[in-house]
Amino acid sequence: MKTAMIIGPYRAGTHNKLFSHITFARHIATIYWAKGIAVICPQTNTAFMSGVCDEKIFLEGYKKFLILVDMVIVLPGWETSRGSKAEVKLAKLLKKEIIYV
Repeated sequence: MKTAMIIGPYRAGTHNKLFSHITFARHIATIYWAKGIAVICPQTNTAFMSGVCDEKIFLEGYKKFLILVDMVIVLPGWETSRGSKAEVKLAKLLKKEIIYV
């Protein structure tokens, strides 16, 4: 079974925009689950957990997951996200299959 991780923006200026990032990432994850690909979706996994720990812990944790997956699925707007840019850079370095939505 192939595995994938969603890469895309999470943080936002408003709760509505944050919610839209989470729901869009979830929607894309469901598409790939339906194709038989196991998906890690950070946006839903740690949704609304800001303040639980330093955000660097989330970012470092997802880098570890990225190392384990076969591919990454990159959402629109990733270029404006510091965390997403670092994850795409790592995915390229690791020669992961990259799918841009």
